[in-house]
Amino acid sequence: MPFHGQAMILLGRSRSKRLFPRLWHLNLPQWNASRMFAWYRDLNKRRPYSLAFCMLSGKAALCDWFSQSVLEGHEVDKPRLISSALFGGGWQGCGQYFVYNVAFTALIGAGTCTKTVLKKLAADCFIHTPFMWLPVNLSMYETFKNGSLRRVPERWRNEVLPTMTVYLMVWPGVNFLNFMFVPIELRMTVIFFASIFWYVGATYVTHGSAYART
Repeated sequence: MPFHGQAMILLGRSRSKRLFPRLWHLNLPQWNASRMFAWYRDLNKRRPYSLAFCMLSGKAALCDWFSQSVLEGHEVDKPRLISSALFGGGWQGCGQYFVYNVAFTALIGAGTCTKTVLKKLAADCFIHTPFMWLPVNLSMYETFKNGSLRRVPERWRNEVLPTMTVYLMVWPGVNFLNFMFVPIELRMTVIFFASIFWYVGATYVTHGSAYART
């Protein structure tokens, strides 16, 4: 290889070492699936809220766009899209991480026995989803769309039963497995994948009906 080519390769390596010092020593070509998984798991331990926000906000925005464009068949409602993204990251990501992994652990316990898991499922079904998840979702949408929370109580009364119907189709089974078998730092990843289908249905129920009435 000519000297000029060798010099360019060495210069590129030195620059990549300066720009990505943490990645260079990992010897990326030798990474395998187990190392990638260990790195991802460690990242969830070190940055749980940041990672949950990024994953769930992006997922929520894509799901809401799909619901509006394909399922409902209308022009994208930008305030709704923004509120969905912020709700996805802020509550589905950070909020649910706190509820599931911090509050439930402190109030119910860290055990994975059937009795403890069933208590967490009951708290999620009868407290968290109808009285926390749904009101926050509706409040964020109404704030961005109409600049007021006046319609939230009426919408909650109209939409809590349809939302809980969709909830019962997905989350009791998912969270039973999640609370019993999945380590705390990976639970939001399970929720990320399971909520893709749930969130399309939930946004269609909660916001699609409101859009049809306007």
